[in-house]
Amino acid sequence: MPNWAEVVAALAAVVTALTAMWAANTWLYTIKSQRADDCLSAAHAWRAAINRCLSLKERLEGKKEDAEAAGTNLGDVWSAYDRAWECWDRFNQAFVVARRYRKDLDVDEPTRMSGILFEIRDAIRYGRPAGEVVQADMVAKLKDVRMRMSIIVAGLTSKLGDEPSS
Repeated sequence: MPNWAEVVAALAAVVTALTAMWAANTWLYTIKSQRADDCLSAAHAWRAAINRCLSLKERLEGKKEDAEAAGTNLGDVWSAYDRAWECWDRFNQAFVVARRYRKDLDVDEPTRMSGILFEIRDAIRYGRPAGEVVQADMVAKLKDVRMRMSIIVAGLTSKLGDEPSS
């Protein structure tokens, strides 16, 4: 005849072990999701900061009266550029952590993103002074930067928007 106390204790141990395993898996899934969300949020903040910087640059490159009316000066552009670097730094940190859980993320993504920031720096540094009409090549360059930036963020959104891999 079985000892029912031992049977109940064994069943309770199995249920406890299964519950602990489920809790650990749920916790890991939550961590993966949080890291992906942090990375995605930082990428979108980076894109917004760059758009702000480019908008100020375009406004400054427009007619002098427009820049003065908008209160835009080169210092505003550089401040926005510095903010874009801060956002990139936040993204880079979040990306490194997210990549621990998502090996499908391209390790070169932060480098591509910083390359865009260096291009913007050159456009700010070597741009024409305010008051001259915007040249087609500058407009095309800034449009190209925006397009490449959007492609990077869209790719990250596509990868990180999926369910975290187990």
